[in-house]
Amino acid sequence: MNQTPNPCDPGTEPATARSATRRGGVRRLLVRASLLCVALLCVAGGVGYWLWQSEPAYVTRTRALLQSKSHGELEQMASSLENRIVSELTSISPTSGTGSSTHSNAAVTATLESRITGDAGDVRTISVSLDEVNAWMAVKLNAWLANQHKTLPDEITEPMVAVRDDKLVLAFRYVSDRLDQVVSLDFTVELQDGQEATIKLLGIRGGKLPLPAGTAAKLMPKTADSDQQGVIEKLAKAFDGMSFDPVANIDASRKARVIGLALRPDGLDVTVRVESRYADGRQP
Repeated sequence: MNQTPNPCDPGTEPATARSATRRGGVRRLLVRASLLCVALLCVAGGVGYWLWQSEPAYVTRTRALLQSKSHGELEQMASSLENRIVSELTSISPTSGTGSSTHSNAAVTATLESRITGDAGDVRTISVSLDEVNAWMAVKLNAWLANQHKTLPDEITEPMVAVRDDKLVLAFRYVSDRLDQVVSLDFTVELQDGQEATIKLLGIRGGKLPLPAGTAAKLMPKTADSDQQGVIEKLAKAFDGMSFDPVANIDASRKARVIGLALRPDGLDVTVRVESRYADGRQP
């Protein structure tokens, strides 16, 4: 016998009511999911803003070091570094001498020629500290660039180097009408003996916040000065690898070629080979 459904029985709820209940549950779920997404975006935005505003520890440390020194003390550190590098490149090691602590000019010349014309050349490693390098950059970089007929863009100040996670870091303050921010460039230098060195830029950070290359390019637009345009363009191209010849002349007959670079938390170990500037090893 068929029974008439009891409206008061929950199990006999009309289909339309059950459908409305389900739709209400879906709407509540969507609202909660949307609120969760908004909350996560707010948290991510807050973290990103904090990272953007935060100054890396190596920048804080280096700035404190430079500010703790007088200009004269920084000049002394920079000059000491230059003199030590020149001395280590031009000196004759004890194992290369003739057994006497005193060398005549002829003996020095003969020894240098024999060392730089050998198969291995005259290889030596020069250790420098980051403090020395940053002191040099603070007081000598602009003059050195001027000698190369170059200048830093007006927007770039306080250049410094650091080592972070076994990578070299070039940091600077970038100041323009739209932006005042510490920018860091993480990069590596690949060296192959006898070939050009390659710089590979691994990333850019504003404060502690990693930035995509496109964002960095927008934040650092080209300026009216063509020389400054070149600097910014080279910065962007460095993502694809910038090459240069790692060679510097020592004097009229010799040059130094960088063949190795090792990073330390507080400095760099640069391995160079002293070579003749002439094909046969001797000045014509």
